Amino acid sequence: MSVAPVEWPPYEELDHSNRQQQFIIVIMFFTVIATVFVLGRLYTRSFVVRSFGNDDWAIFLAAICLWASSLTSVIYVQRGHIGYHVWDFTFEQARWTSTQKMAIANQLLYNPVLTLTKASLLLFYLRLSINAAFHHWVWATMWFTVGLGISTFIVDLFQCTPVAFFWDPSIVGGKCIDQFLFYFITAGISTATDLWILLLPMPIFWGLQISVKRRIILISLFALGSVVVIMSILRLNALHRVFFRTNDPTYDDVVIWSNMELCLAVVCTCIPALRPLFSRLFPRIFSSVGQSAYQSSGQGYVADGSRSGTRRRATAQNFGLEELGVADSKGVYGTGPNKSTSNDSEEMIIGKSASELTQTPSPSVGFDLPSPGHAHVRDAGFGTAR
Repeated sequence: MSVAPVEWPPYEELDHSNRQQQFIIVIMFFTVIATVFVLGRLYTRSFVVRSFGNDDWAIFLAAICLWASSLTSVIYVQRGHIGYHVWDFTFEQARWTSTQKMAIANQLLYNPVLTLTKASLLLFYLRLSINAAFHHWVWATMWFTVGLGISTFIVDLFQCTPVAFFWDPSIVGGKCIDQFLFYFITAGISTATDLWILLLPMPIFWGLQISVKRRIILISLFALGSVVVIMSILRLNALHRVFFRTNDPTYDDVVIWSNMELCLAVVCTCIPALRPLFSRLFPRIFSSVGQSAYQSSGQGYVADGSRSGTRRRATAQNFGLEELGVADSKGVYGTGPNKSTSNDSEEMIIGKSASELTQTPSPSVGFDLPSPGHAHVRDAGFGTAR
């Protein structure tokens, strides 16, 4: 064991607790919870509403990347003695090279999870309305999010020159960027993007002619994403603490905050799509929101053959076109950029029959477009996993 620095109390008086197993349990617990939500969503879309889309593929890929991220986090925690105090292990015991490789692998997986999760939510937004202005804002946000994710991935990969300098500091002439500044800037932009994405569909929701109670439930389902914003802020604070405010970085729990942020992002993205499944499993609890259309018959639904299987779809005759503000059925189901109806989506979210939902013409959405990370931990020199 290493000897404690002179400014610390005698070795015998130091704390020798170990939190490594707690970290691993928390990481795997949240990963499993996120996986359950993803599987529930995929089941709902495949067998309940029969409307599997690109947003579901995106969250499926996000779940795969999440598992890869969680496994690299666990290996990083084990090999780097994360959860131990710095005075309870030696540099050789920490297996520096192997630990650093896991750290950079974890960093490279962090942003793909967030990017795919945001992409899934934005693709889901396209189901909410056929309003062209709304679609333009969604696609602009999509390309910005994807561009941010790709650029962050590239900078993460080449944060040290050469790349191997990240795990081999003996390379002559090697150098790295100011890592905390990079993490702080990308985390700030990512958090602002999260807030924008949460606000983006609100004008659509307020334009629906449904009861205040249902409108509040609908908005609340999406507002759960604010939890991810809070987690991002807490994680950034943990990174600042590791870099600047502690002499015992390996004992810090920053790796837990990063994993929880990713898992909660996946969970919150899945929750709106799970409403139909909840209506089937817990009809009494959700009965106040309205009877699920999937449990009803004879309410104006026709089978529409598609490559993904038989799909229920509301006919225009079962809700007044005048109430929708369109002149004919093509105005709802036409061949525009989004062939799904806003009513299909509301039905999938709040479990209400499409024939009972009406929507006012959505005004042009006029908003102004207003993650993170990890490297050599100060003093101990460890690369933090995102």
